Amino acid sequence: MFRESGDARTNFVLFSYAGKFLKEQSVRVGDINNIWLLIPLGTGLYRWFQKKWVLLIPFVMSVAIETTQYITGLGIAEFDDVFGNTMGGWIGILVAYIIMMWRSEMVDHHLPRCPIL
Repeated sequence: MFRESGDARTNFVLFSYAGKFLKEQSVRVGDINNIWLLIPLGTGLYRWFQKKWVLLIPFVMSVAIETTQYITGLGIAEFDDVFGNTMGGWIGILVAYIIMMWRSEMVDHHLPRCPIL
């Protein structure tokens, strides 16, 4: 949507848009959208499973999305997108972890302890 026109279907250079990030709004919007895209996935995965292996799922999902774009020719398969999507998923996992730890501390702190019989 925000990419240059042409017949390139891939971009395997990580941070290829770094020089344009501060100059072009379309690059900023694209990168930020890639991050926001998988934050809900990471949050939901951690809340549901609460296991370390959920860190792999955002990466696998992002690679699947970019592979689909490459195979179908719809969009441009880019390492930048894989990185942004993975970071978004990890941010979501971190947010869920922090919220769940905070909530468990609040519950433990405010509930009276039951004596063990």
